[in-house]
Amino acid sequence: MSDDTVCEQCGWLFTDDAESDAIIARLRTELATLHERLEDNRTYTGDGQRIEHEPGTIPDGIFCRDETIKLQDEYIETLEAELAEARKDAERYRHVRQAPKGWWEKLGDCLGESFDTAVDAAIAAALPEKS
Repeated sequence: MSDDTVCEQCGWLFTDDAESDAIIARLRTELATLHERLEDNRTYTGDGQRIEHEPGTIPDGIFCRDETIKLQDEYIETLEAELAEARKDAERYRHVRQAPKGWWEKLGDCLGESFDTAVDAAIAAALPEKS
């Protein structure tokens, strides 16, 4: 660039080539630093060896974080649906357990011990494991 030139790309006014070169060098360094922070210019082998890539050619850390959050949100929705279903089951069971006095025992007498065993197994399966 010659003296007092305006850059067509960025609109900056450059007064001489030395100043232009210094600004360009500073901006290139800043750009390289930003690519390092985004982690979009490298990958690693299984043994930790760094592999360089053209900046911006691989997904950056922000993209990866966003995709991880999407997966976590989907998993949370699945767990919330399972929890809602378990709560419905527990509520139905609570109503049965609150049936009129003697009703539960009469039902158990009619259905036998296998019914009690099946109910207990279903409840145990729906509850989280104790550690």
